[in-house]
Amino acid sequence: VVYPCSGCSSVAVRFAHHAARRLDQLGVAEMSYMHAAGADEAMFAAKVKSRSPVIVIDGCALGCARRWLARHGVEPARHYDLTDFGVEDGDFDPVRAESVVQCLTQDL
Repeated sequence: VVYPCSGCSSVAVRFAHHAARRLDQLGVAEMSYMHAAGADEAMFAAKVKSRSPVIVIDGCALGCARRWLARHGVEPARHYDLTDFGVEDGDFDPVRAESVVQCLTQDL
């Protein structure tokens, strides 16, 4: 299961969601959403713990998605910080986004 961040950097969030959607479309991982955590933390945490392996795509070095999961006892099998792939604020670049997806797919 892949969880993209739902952070505040619009470009990073678009990249994270694009990558997660593409991994889902390619059959590499099933996409889920971190923003569901705000609705019912206990239920969401239990659902995450019941599914594995967990993959997290954070849009920046703050690692909010990874930190939320850690607070609820979930250690992802893989964690990606998109800044490690050169993703920065600016315009969303679909070609760059697909390059990131290819890197993630090869690592998984």
